[in-house]
Amino acid sequence: MEGPFLAFKVMLLLALVMAVYRRFERVHASFPDFERHLRTRPILVAIRARDAHAIAERVRSALRKGEALVGTGRRPWPFYAVRLAIDISPGLVLVRAAGCALLRVEGVDPPSLVDVVSSAITDDAEVWIDEALWVDLDTGQRPEAGWSLTTKGLALATRRPAWIELEPARLPSIAETERTRA
Repeated sequence: MEGPFLAFKVMLLLALVMAVYRRFERVHASFPDFERHLRTRPILVAIRARDAHAIAERVRSALRKGEALVGTGRRPWPFYAVRLAIDISPGLVLVRAAGCALLRVEGVDPPSLVDVVSSAITDDAEVWIDEALWVDLDTGQRPEAGWSLTTKGLALATRRPAWIELEPARLPSIAETERTRA
């Protein structure tokens, strides 16, 4: 008589343990070197545009909790939700990594960084995306200079833009750059 009742209690306990385990289960084991790298605040996306402040606000508003997935990049990028810091100077938006958390199996994933940026930019924006963040799954291309993003889509960058290397305070304004081109 006690056998079926005991079996029911065991099954109930197993279901409870599995539910708790699934709630906190991560998609992969952690990568300590990668997490250390992200604490150095590398530049993930650089946007150069006349309306940089408006673009930065659109990016911020599209991110939940300031986190994003970084696309189909190399391991371990797809396993992490990356916390982002957005630095703004006249004509330039730098999206930097500020930390990360492993994704959980259950739950809602944050939005893709490439999708957020592509919906926030305007036609005059120059956008560079770090080469580690995205891999073209159709061709398997992994560029050495990163990606160039326009309102039409991603393209291979021929080189890393020189304006990324400048300190934000030393960047020439968009108006100055256009005067030197003319």
